[in-house]
Amino acid sequence: MTILEQKQIDSIIDIGIRLTKTVTFDGATPNAIGDIDGTSNPYTLFTVTGVVAVRVVGHCTTLLADAGAAGTVSVGISGNVASLIALTASNDIDANEIWIDATPATVMSLPGFSILVNGTDIQLNCATDNTNSGVIVFYCTYIPLSSDGLVT
Repeated sequence: MTILEQKQIDSIIDIGIRLTKTVTFDGATPNAIGDIDGTSNPYTLFTVTGVVAVRVVGHCTTLLADAGAAGTVSVGISGNVASLIALTASNDIDANEIWIDATPATVMSLPGFSILVNGTDIQLNCATDNTNSGVIVFYCTYIPLSSDGLVT
């Protein structure tokens, strides 16, 4: 491997590998994403294998609306549903806002990395009331720490 090839690999590792997933909420439909009592809650955004460092950012492209002004959403893992993005009122996430914490805005600082191990899949959670509409594009940046570290 040449020095240039090694520097390119180091650069990719420092930045991380980026995945995207677009989620459309339809909580009024049974078992759809956004239905708090349905089979899609929680909804697996990304699957984790091995040991990885991850950060998740949401970009709202269509404002979220809930059934009764009480719906909330968060991103985390099983047993810690708001560990990656805090519990946030659905109605507070508007189009063209970045969602990384409980106060979405059009300008946000990039969050730090969290370390996850095999099987701690990244999940979108809906609570309190259905989130009936809206679209969020999720960006997951990850760095494999173990030789089998992977996010899909």
